[in-house]
Amino acid sequence: MFFAVLTAGILTSCKSDDPIEEEPGEAKLATFGFYQEDNEGLFFQDYEVAVTGNITIALPKEVNKSALVARFTTTAAEAVVEVATVEQKSGVTVNDFTVPVDYIVTNGTNNTKYTVTVTNSPDYVWTLAGTSEFTVSEFAMKVNPATNIPYVVFNYSLGASELRKAGVFKFESSSWSAVGVDTITSAGVNNVALTFDNSGKPYVAFCDYGNETSRTPTAKSFNGTSWANVGAPGITDVRVQYNSLVFDKNNQLYLFAMNDVAGGALARRALNMNTFNGTTWTANQPLSVRTLPNAYRMRSVQKNGNIYLAINDYANNNGTVSVYILENGSWSVLAEGMRHEEATESNYYDLAMDVDSKGNVYAMSIEKVSDEYKLVIHKYTASSKKWSIYGSPIPLGTNNRYYDLAVSPFDVPYVIYRTSEDKCAFTFIDSETKTWAEPYLFSANTTSDPFIDFDSIGKGYVVIQNTDNKLVIYKYDAPK
Repeated sequence: MFFAVLTAGILTSCKSDDPIEEEPGEAKLATFGFYQEDNEGLFFQDYEVAVTGNITIALPKEVNKSALVARFTTTAAEAVVEVATVEQKSGVTVNDFTVPVDYIVTNGTNNTKYTVTVTNSPDYVWTLAGTSEFTVSEFAMKVNPATNIPYVVFNYSLGASELRKAGVFKFESSSWSAVGVDTITSAGVNNVALTFDNSGKPYVAFCDYGNETSRTPTAKSFNGTSWANVGAPGITDVRVQYNSLVFDKNNQLYLFAMNDVAGGALARRALNMNTFNGTTWTANQPLSVRTLPNAYRMRSVQKNGNIYLAINDYANNNGTVSVYILENGSWSVLAEGMRHEEATESNYYDLAMDVDSKGNVYAMSIEKVSDEYKLVIHKYTASSKKWSIYGSPIPLGTNNRYYDLAVSPFDVPYVIYRTSEDKCAFTFIDSETKTWAEPYLFSANTTSDPFIDFDSIGKGYVVIQNTDNKLVIYKYDAPK
């Protein structure tokens, strides 16, 4: 009897000292999403959804969904996540989401299945964002890459050219506001240009009636409080036109222009290149690799650390287009004297150019093809180093100037142009039909140069000078 009681006591004592086995936690997903950091170059913001069951996430239709990396967390640290028996690592494992993907979450006892479906976001639409109170004679627009805010530089519409002083405004919180003060010059200006340094600091240039040699260019920058000259005003030795402003990868500023008169270090209508070293300008430089004598309008872009420069070749075989690249400190020719093979002339009154993330160049001009003026986009494919015509030439009717082109972060070129009815039209190559989409017509009428640009996550902006000389801004975004 005593032995039995003792044995029972010992067994009871041993049981009380054993560790208590915890019940396995729930095998569930807590969070799920696709993050820009894990999918570099595919999209430009994060997409996360609340997990309450099966998961549906909408991504822009331009995104290649065949190789995406998902990031997730589970409600229990010991849970294992699998797709088709392959263990998943959050932020690492690649899957094909062109079809629904089943995620199995298990902790050895409990399993939960989540079907993840990736759909296309609704197509972006244009909406009227605002109209300026001020009036302008001419302007230029770019989106600040550091803040995603659209900026414009312009000269006020105030009668005589020498009275049209410069202003810089930005569009933020649904309204236009001055960057610094309303007027940043004491004299009239024209041929305005705008760019940003690598930190998002705005720089402008224009031909300045107040300089000792009238209409030589002045450059200014904004330090967060006020505008100051970049080097001395009157950068070139003679007056110029068609300013284009850009930074290289080392934050050195370049100003390109066309000499408007003879008598300078360079001939009339020659390309005039000027560089700023942080203190002074090295002015009136020729582009050593350019063999054609006459320039006209020009556009410059920095992409992937390279500068791309497109130029209208004035009076060269009834007009052509040339494109150059500054790469690793050296200039070279991508194309010189270029035109559609069936074109008999190229109109030098306007020019547009942009570059995608792969270094492919899109240079757009108006050319006379089959006795009709059309917008022609010349595409340079960096991988093959060859030029081709992008899409088909776009008929323009009676108008033969005023257009722009911009490549979105998804590497899609978008085109705007003035129609015969003085509307601004917007189009692009449809990814399904591989042809130009039906043009969208903005509400404002225009008789001047429109501008288009995109922010870093793919939202677009178009600014149009309407017939009252006010600036009308439209935004391209997902429908609300």
